[in-house]
Amino acid sequence: MVAGRSTWGGMCADGPCRAELVVGGDGGWRLDTQDGASEGRLTDAELDQVLDAVETTGLASASEVATVCAADSDGTSFSYSWTADGEQHEVDSCETVIPTSDPLVQVLDQLAARLED
Repeated sequence: MVAGRSTWGGMCADGPCRAELVVGGDGGWRLDTQDGASEGRLTDAELDQVLDAVETTGLASASEVATVCAADSDGTSFSYSWTADGEQHEVDSCETVIPTSDPLVQVLDQLAARLED
């Protein structure tokens, strides 16, 4: 895995909503939601965007402690994961305030929005 994004919480017809997007180093992706799974392959340009975002993300140094977990009150919580220099990283919005301006957050949120349509 090169990068991933998970969401949970909110209310869907069958209970809490959830989605997990995983992007591999070869551009293959898989999206699992409460409605089922889909998979495909990113274009070279899309994969380059993800790889660039992994290289420039500042999420590993995000340190502001989250005071609320959105999923606890029917909101949506997020986690982002990525592999850099052979090391796996993950941040969770229930533990850390995640800056929406971060390039990895922006790329994965845009990709998930496109794939979930």
